[in-house]
Amino acid sequence: MSIQGEISGLLDSLAAGGVWAGTAPTNPTRPYITFFRSSNMPDNTLAGASGAVRTRLQIDVWASSYDEAQTLAMAVKAALGAWSRKFIVEIEQDIFEDDTLLHRVLIDISVWH
Repeated sequence: MSIQGEISGLLDSLAAGGVWAGTAPTNPTRPYITFFRSSNMPDNTLAGASGAVRTRLQIDVWASSYDEAQTLAMAVKAALGAWSRKFIVEIEQDIFEDDTLLHRVLIDISVWH
């Protein structure tokens, strides 16, 4: 299974509006989660490729209120904490999207696999 498939399965039950790879459909139920792979870097050494890959994933939580976005973001981090993969949170940011009037929490993670 791809790392994106693992993330989707891990987060699938957390948001009423679902989990979407890339972008959500028009007018999804809120709150919802989107994610995408922002980079994929194979581990190379002078001896060649090690076979390990470091993938960065951006997970975005979308909600109508700030509190709802924060609560869902905490649930996402708890689910990630139960994941069998080792990861680190690179960035976490609170954003208000003027065009959609939604609160968003951006969680950028880095995982070796």
